[in-house]
Amino acid sequence: DKFDNFYYYKVHFELAKYNEAGRFTDEPDLESALFHLEKAAMCGVTEAILTMADIYLDQPHEVLPTVSIQVK
Repeated sequence: DKFDNFYYYKVHFELAKYNEAGRFTDEPDLESALFHLEKAAMCGVTEAILTMADIYLDQPHEVLPTVSIQVK
């Protein structure tokens, strides 16, 4: 059901934070952090959507503060 799926999607958001903090590796895994943040945003997790917007607009953000996007 939709309610259960929301918590499944929130797991992506939490995994993004854990990867950025280096919880699964010896150092931060920013590529994985962005992957999970994007998945959470695509699934409608509001915090993830707002964080992605801040990252792409090069605005300060509390979640994943070390993540930034390089525009080519």
